[in-house]
Amino acid sequence: MPRIAHYVSSTHWDREWYDTFQGYRMKLVRVLDEVIATCAKDPAYKFNMDAQSIAIDDYLEVRPEQRDTVARLVKDGRLIVGPWFCLPDEWLVSGESLIRNIQLGKAIARSYGATSTTPSIIDLFGHISQLPQLFKLFGAKGTTTWRGINERDAFGVSRWQGPDGTQLPVFRFGRRGYCSFWKEARKPAVLTGKTDPDIFVQGLIDYTLYEAQRTQVGPLYLFDGADHMEIEPQISAFIARANEKLAAHDIKIIISTPDAYTAELSAVADKIERTLHGELREAARDPMDEDESWLIPGTLSSRVDIKQKNAACEDALTLWAEPFCTFAATLGAEYPQGLLNIAWRHLLTNHPHDSICGCSIDRVHQDMHYRFDQSHDIATRITTNALKAIATSSAPKDLPATTLVVSVFNHTAQAVDEPVDLDIRLPADWPETFSEFFGFEKKYSFRILGPDGNEIPWQLNAQQHNVPGWRIKRARFPEGDPRHVVSITAPLKIPALGYITLRIEPVKGPKRFPGNMMPTHRTIDNEHLRIAVQSNGAITLHDKRTGRSYPDLVTYEDIADIGDGWYHGIAVNDARHYSTATSATVAVIANGPYKATLRITTTMTLPEEFDFAAMQRSSRLAALTITTDITLRHGASHVEVKTVVNNTVKDHRLRVLLPTQLKADTYFADSPFDVVERPVALLPDNATRRELDVDGRPQHTFTAITDSKLGLATVSRGLYESAVYDTPERPLAITLLRSFRRTVQRGLTETAGQIQGHHEFNWRIVPFSGALPVKALFLHGQRVNTPTQSADLTAFDREAHPTTGTLPLTQSFLHTTGDVVITSLQRHGNSWLIRAFNPHSAAATFTIASAKNLRAVDFDHRPDEAVKVQGATATLKPRQIASLLFES
Repeated sequence: MPRIAHYVSSTHWDREWYDTFQGYRMKLVRVLDEVIATCAKDPAYKFNMDAQSIAIDDYLEVRPEQRDTVARLVKDGRLIVGPWFCLPDEWLVSGESLIRNIQLGKAIARSYGATSTTPSIIDLFGHISQLPQLFKLFGAKGTTTWRGINERDAFGVSRWQGPDGTQLPVFRFGRRGYCSFWKEARKPAVLTGKTDPDIFVQGLIDYTLYEAQRTQVGPLYLFDGADHMEIEPQISAFIARANEKLAAHDIKIIISTPDAYTAELSAVADKIERTLHGELREAARDPMDEDESWLIPGTLSSRVDIKQKNAACEDALTLWAEPFCTFAATLGAEYPQGLLNIAWRHLLTNHPHDSICGCSIDRVHQDMHYRFDQSHDIATRITTNALKAIATSSAPKDLPATTLVVSVFNHTAQAVDEPVDLDIRLPADWPETFSEFFGFEKKYSFRILGPDGNEIPWQLNAQQHNVPGWRIKRARFPEGDPRHVVSITAPLKIPALGYITLRIEPVKGPKRFPGNMMPTHRTIDNEHLRIAVQSNGAITLHDKRTGRSYPDLVTYEDIADIGDGWYHGIAVNDARHYSTATSATVAVIANGPYKATLRITTTMTLPEEFDFAAMQRSSRLAALTITTDITLRHGASHVEVKTVVNNTVKDHRLRVLLPTQLKADTYFADSPFDVVERPVALLPDNATRRELDVDGRPQHTFTAITDSKLGLATVSRGLYESAVYDTPERPLAITLLRSFRRTVQRGLTETAGQIQGHHEFNWRIVPFSGALPVKALFLHGQRVNTPTQSADLTAFDREAHPTTGTLPLTQSFLHTTGDVVITSLQRHGNSWLIRAFNPHSAAATFTIASAKNLRAVDFDHRPDEAVKVQGATATLKPRQIASLLFES
């Protein structure tokens, strides 16, 4: 039997990049028109739509009359669609988003007749460690890749092993990457403007023999799919001529598909000698004539505004909308699957790698904001409806008209038992007020009653009078509903994945709960931690549990950035600027029995921009004002930080530093469904590499360093680049923003990449001792931006939607135990579907109390026998991902 060379006719389709979506779609229509015409003329021809489904939808919006033809070609296996919806970046979206991407892509492909099962990753900027397991749970038999591994080390085929032990055969494109076939076989034949058959055939032969030499075992892969490239309609004739010559080498080319190639490759996977492990994100090493790959690491921190919006949408959908709509559906509310589908599609449409990476032209990223806004609007509104439905069912009947009901919700799988911030939205006609001294300001008098009827003390932080709002009765026009918003902090106990319902009642006379967490004017203190503000605005954190102090935390560092969305550009003529010697002011924003907040305002004087004519930062200076709120709560073992930057400077990168003084050669960061240990040091041959290895590396929510006895972690959401500097202080660094003016094909002419103006970042500092507190850090990541939400019911609300009292005043909708991390909970048909993973190196059990008919399924909802289930308990192997269906 001859060795089979699978020729795959394709194109690599960036939906938007150096042109807008509409600009590229016009070319897409021409490409697919030719594909369809070629299929009609050549019964052997097949075309692969770059493993994506979204492009087919885009095409049929313009050519609806071709739908039947497209469906026939897909069903007949001649137009290959999916399994991706779009080709996403892997570092900048959540694990859940990656799963939903392929689920949507497969659903669209099946609607046309069939789906591919091979999720190619040909142009993504490195690869997460759990991709082999993710792909296997979708039924993939292999994949094809390029960036993040070097040709010298991973030429041809390898086995790629994920942290759970899953192995998947992978083909690595050659020296010219996924454009290798076009550059080496097609380009020489089309230099005159039309294809020269003799040159093409010889190029096809030479390229096939090149692949035979670099591919150790199994079939060959000839991928003809460069960026936005048209097809070669005469390919069948050219292959027939090439096969006449290749017969002497016992090789036969066939027009094929990615699925056919990976099926044949997987059959000989046990003969593949090389194994790649974990995440693949090595910087390019060799000269361009040997290997043209680039890792392109700077996308982690470009255009941070879109990264933050993406994180907000993902959290709004997976942490709030889906679970609480699932809970509300048990009360008779409609599960809004249609709206959820729309919200997910808007969000996933922003996930193509050149979109979410922030490396396209300004117009592309401007278009993204609309899609983010649609997704977030849907998610937050259906969440509000669900929380309102639960509040209505849990509120007692026959309450006095003056009572305000407030239900507070916990979206995580761990109970909340700490001081919680609440905005109490009192009706404008609240009957009881009081004033201090001679009545300078009106204050509102009320008490809070918990589920047991006991009064809950609270701390007053701020208030606003007559905040505008509106309300609607059925078949009525909206009417005004102004509220007095009183911001408080109260100690609450909220069950996991549950709620607590409070009664707010007016009381006569003053209502005060004195307390103080500030032993000095610049120090805040609780049972576990003490924070002191230094004269330069940095803080010293003292951990009373271990006796360890961490000085100089929250120091800001600023350097030039002459790069673009792909790379932080390092300028030769530059100086690092630090807030170390700046002056700072400190204001007490909150101080009481349950929390204290210090606002530190730091002003750095920095070069206004980069002078690209002189290739140095400008001599004109500008003030960069950074406001840092430091919050410590009663009983908390972490510090909450809110950094606000008014970005008035251009062409720069801003980081926050936390010197740890810990002796460690490695550090940890989370990744979709995993925790990865990375070396602090850069690659030892960095000085000779074509592409520099850089210290900025991916995180999803946290980065931590430990010397095995003590450790320090930072937790955030929407900030994807962190570092640990290889200096004696071992500072942990988070990149807050990069400002740049260079965009692809536009030079230095665009401005939106400078992201001028207001930017706000919520993050946490977590000191710890002993083992890395993995599950706790993931929970911090789920809470850092939205710790809780609430829904209130006035007398008007209770009249419009009468309370039923069918739910208790507090409860958990789903009680789970086990050392795993839950990433989503949603309704699937008439069942509940929960996804969890084991982040540890030892097996973990996961029990869902009251779960009936618990069974494990893969991402296509077929039985998953790799997860062991007994009764209401599943056992997860180290780093294993489990999707569990059950009735509740």
